[in-house]
Amino acid sequence: MKQNPTSKALFSTFSNIQLDYLFSRLKKTPQTTLKVRMNKHKLDNQQGPTKLSYSKIKSITLPLASPISKAEIEAFLKKWRNVLIRAKGYVDLGDGTYLMQNVMKRVSWERSTYNGDHYLVLIGMNLNIDEIKQEWENVVQEVKM
Repeated sequence: MKQNPTSKALFSTFSNIQLDYLFSRLKKTPQTTLKVRMNKHKLDNQQGPTKLSYSKIKSITLPLASPISKAEIEAFLKKWRNVLIRAKGYVDLGDGTYLMQNVMKRVSWERSTYNGDHYLVLIGMNLNIDEIKQEWENVVQEVKM
């Protein structure tokens, strides 16, 4: 199946491909210049412009000592999706260890041979660390019951 319906498909049964021919068929596009506007941020206690700050980005590592379900983790992440940038971790789902990755509100699961401690790492803007820790403890306690 062709991914780009406007491109010319070149089929080959040999591994010797004439790259010059392939690249000569490409249309050159003019380079464009990207204009970037830098915002000057002020700290609450200072006057005037200061350096850019990424101090609003925080991370937290949450330990997981017992198996948990995908649904429970996804429900937990959904509560923080407005401030969450990325989440990643090795999770025991009961039938083995999985690498869980959450980016842009999408979650993927991949079976893993990792045999270390299980955990989740959350990275986000203005994460309320204490509230997240408390909520995670509640989730872990419910799983143990």
